[in-house]
Amino acid sequence: MSDTNDDLDKYDPPVEKASEKVYSRGRNLLPLADLVLPGSGTTVDFFADLIGTPYARRQQEWQVKISAAIKDLLQNRGITMDNLRSNDEFVSILIQATQAARRTHQQEKIEALSNATINTADGINISFDLKQLFVHYIDELTPSHITLLAFLSEHETKLALIKSYELLFQQFNAQYPQTGIERDEFKLLCSDLSARILLRISAIVTDFTDVYDAVIVTEGDDQSSPYLRVTDMGRKLLAFVRERGRTE
Repeated sequence: MSDTNDDLDKYDPPVEKASEKVYSRGRNLLPLADLVLPGSGTTVDFFADLIGTPYARRQQEWQVKISAAIKDLLQNRGITMDNLRSNDEFVSILIQATQAARRTHQQEKIEALSNATINTADGINISFDLKQLFVHYIDELTPSHITLLAFLSEHETKLALIKSYELLFQQFNAQYPQTGIERDEFKLLCSDLSARILLRISAIVTDFTDVYDAVIVTEGDDQSSPYLRVTDMGRKLLAFVRERGRTE
């Protein structure tokens, strides 16, 4: 029998009993602690206090957030608990996202992981292989990577024929001065996105002026093609990590 909206509260996560669960998690992590303080009788208490408490808090916060998101999905999108139970893709992404959520304190990542999970349940048209890969990307990349990718996607027409990383950096920094990103970090972000085929940047785009760049531009260069392009994979990643219904 399918669950109704009237009994969705039973899916709220239980309240953590921190004094018991923190200590238990600390003991589970003991092998790592032993590498630091072999033979110490205080290792368990030390590690439980240092790692167990934040771990328990992150787990509880994630359970509360994803439970609320799933309840909203059930109430407003015509999906039932039976649908979710039988949706292997959703369950796999939920498990993968839960593991990633435990490893971060950054709310931008938590939000992206929650949106990715709910978008999977909601039937977003992305292959399962890419969904798995994208959750991995959320885990290993920084919020600045996603901010930059979104900026490049939003302004792609304007930036299509930009000729240098310096100009690209200035455009990004003008819109996001609060990030405090400097030139070397900016170039690293671009390289990371390019390496994952989320972004394509032509070799004709010149480097920052602190190094020699041997790019030679000739009259025959085809300027009908863009120098910078967010790939289809990049657009799918942005759709995957955004709240349902959000547009550019």
